[in-house]
Amino acid sequence: VVMCLSGALLILDVGQTSWQGINWIDVMAIASGMGLAATNILFRFTQDIPVMSKVGGMFVGCVVMIGLVLMIFPTATPLPQNGAIPMAIAYGALWLTLITFGTQWGVTQMEAGRSSVIIVMELVAAVVSAALLTQANLSMNEIIGGLMVLSAAIMEGSRSEEPVAAV
Repeated sequence: VVMCLSGALLILDVGQTSWQGINWIDVMAIASGMGLAATNILFRFTQDIPVMSKVGGMFVGCVVMIGLVLMIFPTATPLPQNGAIPMAIAYGALWLTLITFGTQWGVTQMEAGRSSVIIVMELVAAVVSAALLTQANLSMNEIIGGLMVLSAAIMEGSRSEEPVAAV
């Protein structure tokens, strides 16, 4: 877990980040990550509730939060045209439901340390995907941090489930 989190900090280049440039969108992103972590913890303690009910609750919570944010920070940006809204709804209803269900099912089935390391792999996937899509080069921090997260995920995934006896 320590290697995984250290890798994530390297990828994000936290040591060189200027905290003065943080705006409300950054705060919302941090709050979103904290909310997901809290949801994962809550899901572990509610094993008797079906996963789809939990996922439905997550989606309702997201809609409420989006509504509150739009009321507090209204946007003047016009809505997209050319069928983008139905496509976004279909994307959310199908793909996001599927991956959210899969993630939350996995979180409820695995021990906390294992699921936390695997979830941080999303950061590596996002960084690599963004580099490929924009044809950008990865920085040395991103490469080393990504390898650390990947190594931690492999180590955690190959670890036996049985506790080791203390000597």
